[in-house]
Amino acid sequence: MTRQVVQLGKKYTLYIPKSVATELGLQEGDYLLLETHEGRIVLQPVKPPRLPKKYWATVTLEEVEEEGERLTREMEGAKD
Repeated sequence: MTRQVVQLGKKYTLYIPKSVATELGLQEGDYLLLETHEGRIVLQPVKPPRLPKKYWATVTLEEVEEEGERLTREMEGAKD
């Protein structure tokens, strides 16, 4: 756990010390979730999901439609 005193700047700007940003892997432009809880401010990094660099499968629109129709037939059969 890292603890440091920081000061609010003009227009309530808060600067995160470089050592903290490095520790958390934060970079300029990253997003943080800010919450208040019992008189405290909690900041949590929000990382976008990482997409695989290479797709492991491809699906055509026809395959999606066929599967949808199959599932619909299956569900209708289960009602009977």
